[in-house]
Amino acid sequence: SYSVTGVQTCALPISPSVCSYCACGCAIELEHDHVQVRSVSPAGKVCSGNGVTLCVKGHFGHDYLVSPERLRTPLIRTGNGFRTAGWDEAMDFMAERLGGILSDHGPEALGFWGGGRALVEEAYLFQRLARDVFGTGNIDHGARALWGPALKVMLETSGFAAGSGSFKDVERSGAVLLIGADPTRTAPVLGYHLLRGRRNGTRLIVADPVRTKPAARADLWLRVRPGGDFHLLSGLIKAILEENLADMQFIAGKTSNFEAWQAALAGMSIAACSREAGVEEGLVREAARVLSRSGPAFVIFGEGLISQAGAADLTRLLMGLTLLTGSLGKDRSGFIPLFKEAGAQGALDMGLAPDLLPGLRPVSGTPGLDAWNMLVAAREGRLKGMFVLGEDPVSVFPGARETEAALSSLPFLAVQDLFLTQTARLADVVLPAAAWAEKDGTAVNLERRVRSEEHTSELQSTNTIS
Repeated sequence: SYSVTGVQTCALPISPSVCSYCACGCAIELEHDHVQVRSVSPAGKVCSGNGVTLCVKGHFGHDYLVSPERLRTPLIRTGNGFRTAGWDEAMDFMAERLGGILSDHGPEALGFWGGGRALVEEAYLFQRLARDVFGTGNIDHGARALWGPALKVMLETSGFAAGSGSFKDVERSGAVLLIGADPTRTAPVLGYHLLRGRRNGTRLIVADPVRTKPAARADLWLRVRPGGDFHLLSGLIKAILEENLADMQFIAGKTSNFEAWQAALAGMSIAACSREAGVEEGLVREAARVLSRSGPAFVIFGEGLISQAGAADLTRLLMGLTLLTGSLGKDRSGFIPLFKEAGAQGALDMGLAPDLLPGLRPVSGTPGLDAWNMLVAAREGRLKGMFVLGEDPVSVFPGARETEAALSSLPFLAVQDLFLTQTARLADVVLPAAAWAEKDGTAVNLERRVRSEEHTSELQSTNTIS
């Protein structure tokens, strides 16, 4: 309950939900006054990744829910900008334009670009709309567009493109290798688990050119030269092999092609790899010993690694290192790809990708265009129409001018979002969207933990999208 000028009033309503700030997917409770969220607290559920923990963004980063800049009605482009429209008119307009492109140019002229913050159900329906209604495989979402090469390698080497352990596994692991990521900034609750484990005895190795918060607290900070990650990982693998630190029992029983892989590395030397990586050979050898001898090991990697040229080769080395130390399929071991968006894993699981169906099953036949190739096709005039759901490519994709030029060249562009984003300003029709506290559904977090979201009905009825 709360007090106004000393008068006790009834308790505020509380609704369970899932935080949308990052991919940790924290279970939260929203306290509201029928108009806006007044406070956010951790739900304290044992089955959640955050338990009684919540970061400052999760506590206070929710003002946008009642922002006056939120879109409330559909917009249709006119000669001088936009005019408001009803839902029936906007939907009929979209159906007519997309249907016309389908009839005149075929399904290959249409593209569907989803967002990494959509709920599981929204992602599933979006890819069904593209594949079953319009018959096109040109479908992608922003997170997969960046992580595509890495995810493909993860599928090939481990059988799934998702994290293989929990936050508690990270905290209780014997050793953690953190490379190309800083979870204290992009996934704070995972960062809490990581640093809590460090205080409790987990050996922490950080490979990063920048002295991040985890690097400052690490047992070993491998200050790798920018672009030197390939040589660093090669050196770690070579050191494990040379010093006979590999988990040969795991390798013999759980892997294949080890001998051929080992032979491919025969020409490398630890000294040369260390020199190219910009890290002392002694540190590389010590890191290899820590990963191999400290018990179950965990690997966390992020965009600092997979956004480099040769992301597939880097991921293949990282997965090889994980298998070499036997750090897969065991308690307190595994790996986590550090997605940034709250719905990235769920979108991938639901087939929001040109080469994957729901359940990470490969498509039959030739895959459609991914996000990058859709932009190329738009610039070349082969793509005639696109529907963008909950994503702002102009703001988040590399090469903003090129992205804007490609989307501007489309004969028809539809966007659905919370705000009139840079991408939405280019659209022919803009649809408002419901935020995380205003809809029901499920979300999948970095641990691949599925959590249910329930809308705050009072907020939904007050902040009407008409």
